[in-house]
Amino acid sequence: MVPIEVRKIIVESRAKEITANEVSKVTGVSVSAIDNIVKNYKERGTLEGNYPGRQPKITKEQRKAMIKLVKERSDITINEIIEEQRKKWKKLRKTIKLKHPYCIFLRTVPTSIRLK
Repeated sequence: MVPIEVRKIIVESRAKEITANEVSKVTGVSVSAIDNIVKNYKERGTLEGNYPGRQPKITKEQRKAMIKLVKERSDITINEIIEEQRKKWKKLRKTIKLKHPYCIFLRTVPTSIRLK
């Protein structure tokens, strides 16, 4: 991943019509990566990379609701959350692969509210 500062230099250099090969020599970024960064900037207007990844299996609203439940009841288990939200989240049990019935949502809960 190319840092934002380097991406900015790349876009500015290419705007000044400096060749991709020259920019590559200075920044150490491959020519194809430079082309992709410039293309992405022109299409999306941002220097941020495009990291599509896998789509989450739960919605943002469901995630917020889970975080709220964990904040309110720090000792809540996955099974209890599923029982409380069963009508809303029919597929939740399939989504979350339980290894232990008392496993808390460590992957979906921000570290600031994780249980220790």
